Amino acid sequence: AWLALAAESGYPATHARTEEVLGRVGRMKYLRPLYQALIRNPETRPFAARCFDKFKDGYHPIARQVVEGLFRAASVG
Repeated sequence: AWLALAAESGYPATHARTEEVLGRVGRMKYLRPLYQALIRNPETRPFAARCFDKFKDGYHPIARQVVEGLFRAASVG
């Protein structure tokens, strides 16, 4: 929860840890809140896109679809 809050605030010192978690953990329990937080902030959205492009092949197909949906929803809203 702390990492999601820090990620949404755009606190740059957390980028390395966030990227590490997104690359190591494939559970939606952790992916969804982190990507939601990153996508919600326009300044961190490009970082979220880079992380997703880097790690998406290691995610379960359903997890990949959910995160792609978060990006789609953000571009519509």
